[in-house]
Amino acid sequence: NGYNIIYRAYNSDEPPVVSGGEKVEDWTSAGDNIWKATVGTSDFRQFYINGYRGQRARTKYAYTPVSNYDDSETPENEDGMVIESPYFPNRISRPEDIEAIWNLKWTNQRVAVKDIIHNEDGTQTIVFKQPYYNWVRTSSYDGIKPKPGSMFYLENAAEFLDEPGEWYFNKESKTLFYY
Repeated sequence: NGYNIIYRAYNSDEPPVVSGGEKVEDWTSAGDNIWKATVGTSDFRQFYINGYRGQRARTKYAYTPVSNYDDSETPENEDGMVIESPYFPNRISRPEDIEAIWNLKWTNQRVAVKDIIHNEDGTQTIVFKQPYYNWVRTSSYDGIKPKPGSMFYLENAAEFLDEPGEWYFNKESKTLFYY
């Protein structure tokens, strides 16, 4: 009828298989109950363990930005946010692997982190990759724009991997870590 998409096997002897994933094998111990394996992809946000979606390693706390951050070297007006949190990790080995997530209204805004700056006054500046942060920040609907006062959390850092069932993906080495 022009509206159906039909997937069929090449021949009747083979069942059709639709898959967007790959099986992860050759796990080795990384110590402290954490396992690691090299995968052939450069990025992903979902990892299933025995048919159940695993939790990407994330911060235990949500952070509330106190102000915007503007990098005068970029054409965008705002490039990040400043937070005050005694619970923020002291060191993140690969900030470029992290995403910030805001659950605003009916949306789930995700923005890649470029860098994290630990300021002398004890605050932290989260610098986001552009133009992605600009895209979510300039939404036409104000209720879904990340801004000071909008709580967010961070995902995908080795330093957040602290609960059984969590996983972290190092994009540079293409290594998946699983607790």
